[in-house]
Amino acid sequence: MRKPTLSLLAVVLSTACGHAQRELTPEEKQELTPLAGELNRTKKSDALANRSRFAPLCDENGYPLVGNVLSKTSPETTVAEFCAEQTR
Repeated sequence: MRKPTLSLLAVVLSTACGHAQRELTPEEKQELTPLAGELNRTKKSDALANRSRFAPLCDENGYPLVGNVLSKTSPETTVAEFCAEQTR
């Protein structure tokens, strides 16, 4: 009885991992990095008011496609924060 449960768990986990974030091509990353930098300098409320501008930074499930841009100052809004709020 325990063995089928473990097999089912393995199948469920493998399908969940199959939807993990895809790797961006260098061209896509080059296009999205400046937009992520702009988002880092934008207040979250302003970014959410202009969702269509920053939407390309997130996939259809609300996961960030690019990491947070390194900055000497703390970012106003991170890509992860924006993507999480956008799906609500």
